[in-house]
Amino acid sequence: SEAHDMKHNIMNSISYHSCSELYIWPWGYKDQDPPHELYMENQVKPLMNLTGYGNWKDQGGYKVSGDITDQLYGMHGSFSYTVELNSCGSQGDLDGGFHADTRLIRPTVRMHLLTNMHLLDESPEARIGQMFPDYGDINGPGIHSMEQTMMPTLSIMSNQGESIGFQSDTEIDFGDYYSDDKMPVRVMVEDAQFMLKDSLAMRYRTAEMPEGVWSELTMSCVENCDPRDYSDYSAEFTIPRRDSVFRAYIPATETSTHIQFYAVAQDSRLANEFGGGFVYTGHGAAEPVEIFVDDIIGFGNIVADGLAVGIMML
Repeated sequence: SEAHDMKHNIMNSISYHSCSELYIWPWGYKDQDPPHELYMENQVKPLMNLTGYGNWKDQGGYKVSGDITDQLYGMHGSFSYTVELNSCGSQGDLDGGFHADTRLIRPTVRMHLLTNMHLLDESPEARIGQMFPDYGDINGPGIHSMEQTMMPTLSIMSNQGESIGFQSDTEIDFGDYYSDDKMPVRVMVEDAQFMLKDSLAMRYRTAEMPEGVWSELTMSCVENCDPRDYSDYSAEFTIPRRDSVFRAYIPATETSTHIQFYAVAQDSRLANEFGGGFVYTGHGAAEPVEIFVDDIIGFGNIVADGLAVGIMML
């Protein structure tokens, strides 16, 4: 029920059906992978190796609306699986199908007890996000639907505060910058509550750098930074959603050049010791934002610049 959405410590959940020897996970109600598709597939692979079962993606899908798997994942924040037990045909001299031979009960239970024990061991790491117990309701729109179970979204912001998703579909104005200027770049992080701490970085390169080489800057939060800001309260809250703004300064280039840049971060729920859960602005390095930095105009002194302009006009 909505009263209990996300207020629990149930990280993994399984429902059992028959038949077809398959593992199924969201989404069933639409042709689209969920935000945690790779994590859910990797979590169930050891179970498939033990049971010999397949998965629904490789078998052409198992589209269904109203299944509890989508409900548990999208509204209750639990990685949820459906297991279609046993073959729909015969298994040796025993009948399978929806009304399988009762002699299949014991071996089926024994096999899936082992997989459940494995999944139980994995559950402490399987966190979609913060789970709040019933001792208090913390305000925010929360996650109340499958459409809102999303990863952090990164957007570079122009000087006018406009969000830039892709270079190709925007006319970007960063103002005038010269080769002796440090250029501030801001990034809007929507759903920042799901971003791994200190993972947001600005990557940039100039035209003089070798192809494929990028320098990296750590970005600092400048707006809506406090994850403990629970100033508003609501009985319907689940996870406090936060949109934050971060900033980094690209160093002065000293000469005129083109600068390309993009931002990258990690989803805290998918990150591991090997990386994982990466999110980017636009298409990342494949389509970075690019601007031109001009040479310094004048000498940096009002009087000297005025004399120089006067001489050029003679």
